[in-house]
Amino acid sequence: KRERLPCRIKARITPDKPEQSRKRQTGRADERAEENDLMQSKRVKKLLYIGLDVHKDAIAVALAEPERNGEVRSYGTISNDLHVLERLLAKFKREGRELRVCYEAGPCGFGIARRLAQLRIECLVAAPSLLPKKSGDRIKNDKRDAIKLARLHRAGDLTAVHVPDATDEAVRDLCRARTD
Repeated sequence: KRERLPCRIKARITPDKPEQSRKRQTGRADERAEENDLMQSKRVKKLLYIGLDVHKDAIAVALAEPERNGEVRSYGTISNDLHVLERLLAKFKREGRELRVCYEAGPCGFGIARRLAQLRIECLVAAPSLLPKKSGDRIKNDKRDAIKLARLHRAGDLTAVHVPDATDEAVRDLCRARTD
């Protein structure tokens, strides 16, 4: 009778040349490195630039992809309510996006910027007088302004305004009310 070997024992094949084993080892290391790079790229959040054209009743929203030739599109209009804006931004965050938001400084104040800072979302309040303008660009509407803000924010062409504390802003409003 023949003896049967247990299934767990496997014969090892040693390479004839030691160079072959090094090649196999480095090949495996390269594969592991590629897998690690792939895993890290999945963890890296993709940027999304958001331009907001803020008014008393509504906010026009535009989105810009981070690539140089990335798409810039209008997302739509939402009501001027912090809860609605937070839900919209939470939706984009759930998609695994890192958000960069910007809007023009104006009469609506800095409440949005302060709230986004609390939510740890980067927000830039742009100086409206320092926005780059093309000659002959006279047609203005909310959608176009939001798209323009998103595109300029992605390009880094916006000049930021200092966002005051709520108490500082209240004192400014009081001084303005007294002079009027």
